[in-house]
Amino acid sequence: MENAAHLAGALEEEGLTLAYGGTNTHLLLVDLREIENKTGFLMMGEVASRILDLVGIVCNKNTLPGDTSAADAHGIRLGTPWITQRGMGAEEVKTLAQIIARVLRDIRPFCYEGLTGPLSRGKVRLPTLVEARREVRALLTRTDPSTRPPVKPLEVGGSRWTILRLSGGRVRALLHEATPSDLLGLAPGRAQRTFLFDEKGTTISEVCVVQLGSEDYLVLAPRENGPTVKEWLVGLADGYVIFDPHDVFRKVQGPALVEEIPEESVPDVARDALSIPLDADTAPTTVGDAFARAPEQFAVHKPYFVGQSHLDLSGPNPSRTAFRWTEPEQPQLKTTPLHDIHKTLGARLVPFAGWEMPVWYSSALEEHRAVRETAGLFDLGHMGVFQFSGEYVTEFLNAVTSNYAAWLQPGESHYAYLLDPDGRMVDDVMIYRRAHDRYLMVVNAVNEAKDWEWLTGINAGRYLIDHEIPARRPSPPIAIQDLKLDRGVIDIALQGPLSRRILERLLDPESRRTLVALDRTEFCELHVEGHQLLVARTGYTGEPLGYEVYVGGASSCWLWERLLQIGRPLGLLPCGLASRDSTRTEAGFPLYGHEFAGGHNINPFEAGYGSYVKLHKPFFIGRSHCVTAYRQISRTIIRFESEAGSRRVLEGARVLDRSGAVIGRVTSCVSLGETQVGLALLDRPHLEPGSSISLLNLPSEAMATRTMADLQTGDRVPPVVRATVLERLRTPPGQARDDQSKNSGGASS
Repeated sequence: MENAAHLAGALEEEGLTLAYGGTNTHLLLVDLREIENKTGFLMMGEVASRILDLVGIVCNKNTLPGDTSAADAHGIRLGTPWITQRGMGAEEVKTLAQIIARVLRDIRPFCYEGLTGPLSRGKVRLPTLVEARREVRALLTRTDPSTRPPVKPLEVGGSRWTILRLSGGRVRALLHEATPSDLLGLAPGRAQRTFLFDEKGTTISEVCVVQLGSEDYLVLAPRENGPTVKEWLVGLADGYVIFDPHDVFRKVQGPALVEEIPEESVPDVARDALSIPLDADTAPTTVGDAFARAPEQFAVHKPYFVGQSHLDLSGPNPSRTAFRWTEPEQPQLKTTPLHDIHKTLGARLVPFAGWEMPVWYSSALEEHRAVRETAGLFDLGHMGVFQFSGEYVTEFLNAVTSNYAAWLQPGESHYAYLLDPDGRMVDDVMIYRRAHDRYLMVVNAVNEAKDWEWLTGINAGRYLIDHEIPARRPSPPIAIQDLKLDRGVIDIALQGPLSRRILERLLDPESRRTLVALDRTEFCELHVEGHQLLVARTGYTGEPLGYEVYVGGASSCWLWERLLQIGRPLGLLPCGLASRDSTRTEAGFPLYGHEFAGGHNINPFEAGYGSYVKLHKPFFIGRSHCVTAYRQISRTIIRFESEAGSRRVLEGARVLDRSGAVIGRVTSCVSLGETQVGLALLDRPHLEPGSSISLLNLPSEAMATRTMADLQTGDRVPPVVRATVLERLRTPPGQARDDQSKNSGGASS
């Protein structure tokens, strides 16, 4: 307890705040909320404890008064028994307090938007990390003779190299982003001279990168610079080191294993690299000096490399133009392969996004209830289906979409956005990874032609993807194919609690086991009765259980009729666009043009879908505007339910608070019998579920020009509809909210 009192006093002398005014036990709590920082985010105990652990100080996160849960802990808990047992006293404790204070003050805290809430993160400057680690090791060595000395660089006789072997699933991406050279095309056994720069744009060292295998590389550095090079690469791979002081959200891809090896362990395929001359003298050179000296080592078209922001690459690129889109005139409505079947089933057909589509067969409400209680079958053949393939396809998709394609394994899918260089939404899409080098993208029907021109134009180098660095391009060219046009591939959605049982009756035992094993957003490819199917556990209705089946050519009619044949005895109904819209609105899912983009230019963070924007990626199209949007959220989408028996609420109706002030407008609203459920854009960042609001339809044109004083007996004015704010997403009975968020995305129309 004496050492705890010493530590408490020393930490307070360093300007840190202790919870409860100090301690009278062997434990004490540091209040991280009182530590000033430059990012505007509060530091969390999870991040502080992880970074202190990197320097050798073990502590735990701890909740403080005002914290709402253990995940919301803003404190760290320090205990002194271990250091006391090793003979440390007041002098050592004071040194320890100085180290802790210095590290905590240097942490730059921030948050990403996660599926279920903010994800706390933090970074620290490498010199702070290295110095603190050295001081902790020295402190231990002084008081505990059994402490192992720090690992020294390998003694390699007269070798002029420090040789590092890097391995892991994302090593190629890490080195490609850590250096200014183009390493994507580096073949096994080939070497590339390049540079490493720190967060200030100062040269750390010239290095040589050699590829040994697909995710196995050597980095050779002059021996004088070897320790710094290793520390820098380890720090980048761990993800806690600041490499861009102006953008803490950025993260170089990783992790990776970094280990030093002796020269005799260099594989034969890489031994020629040992004769490549490298310059060990780096002081006081900068990224600009290195570029002037060796421009051939800089791939200025790369989406990102560490040090890039310190280099002026703003010159115009006349080969690329700003993307402009005008919707072409369409002489007649298009139809899906199922069109004749819809007419036979008595569907009411309506124009939608250039297609003639069924809006309902029996009634929107009956079909809505079928999806919630049994199952519904939807023709989504109007939506676009693109395939992307090639060696650099993952790099391409990482640059042109907001989500992180490298996370996907074959058989997995995710939701993402296409954005333009100004951060405006081009479309929201679903991406399915079919193989290491092949992906499927499903796009909205209303945006299909626009998306195709945008994506193929980027791939061909026609369109500008960034204003700050016009030369940027996502990757070397890849192959893009329109599967609907070339192979007739369409999407048929089977949604509802009995959807699995219906699909199982179509499959052999082995395929059934494959189907049952699918988790949310996973998919499989099956051969059924001579037809090839891609079956994905995804959907846009908010049902926990549902599938989207991608099928080509004449197989689409076979699949539709077989599913109806099997499913009708179980309550399966064919469903139209009306019930698709009502189920997605009830679920709280956004629709392009309504809760995304549209006349109000709603961004994903305002829509409550910022978790699909991965700000950790160093670059994707529109990223800088997304960072600004995330930090300056002033509007939000809410979900509401009207009082039973209310008049119909129209899109555009105004939302009023309890005082009668206009605070927003309705973006979508559907009738579910006695009540209505809808979504609205509020001109404020938050409104608690359970809050009372009022909805006011806009007056008719005849009444719009009249004032209250002009009203006469018999005039009709829109009645106010009372409503209650709901949780942002519908949680189906028996399902946790965080499970629902996994299925809360899907290309929408």
